[in-house]
Amino acid sequence: MKTAVIIGCGQSGSECAENLAAISDKVKITGFCDLIINRANKLAEKFGGEAFSDYRKMYDTLTPDMAFICTPPYSKKDVETDLVNRNIPFMTELPLALNISEAENTLDLIKNKGVIAACRCENLNSNLAEVARRFAKRNAIVFAESEYITPPPNMFWKRD
Repeated sequence: MKTAVIIGCGQSGSECAENLAAISDKVKITGFCDLIINRANKLAEKFGGEAFSDYRKMYDTLTPDMAFICTPPYSKKDVETDLVNRNIPFMTELPLALNISEAENTLDLIKNKGVIAACRCENLNSNLAEVARRFAKRNAIVFAESEYITPPPNMFWKRD
């Protein structure tokens, strides 16, 4: 059985935990991390596992097989970089980064380290899709799926 941790315990983190709970015979959630520790505690109580407010401490304590990043894009760069440097496969959602340069740097780091990474991303009208296309041309892609969902208007990173 593989172990997983979730970084970000708001709505997206809760949905991710529900989805992982549906395959609990294959993946066990061992940790939840959120800057608001009460959110992490709430999911840890519901699904089992430990609650943390520092993702680095969580990785050091639990040494997970995989991680799911469920945080807003403005807070993901360091989380992604740390996972890649630790060789922990991860899935993130929303845009990989806030701009093309940052996305390309992250994709290059992922490729150079050989870490398995996935991005679940709404197909927004964005230049980030072009970065993903170039990455797909240079690298083997095992699975890709796309859907269009209108973003909630109160999330500034989706409006901009």
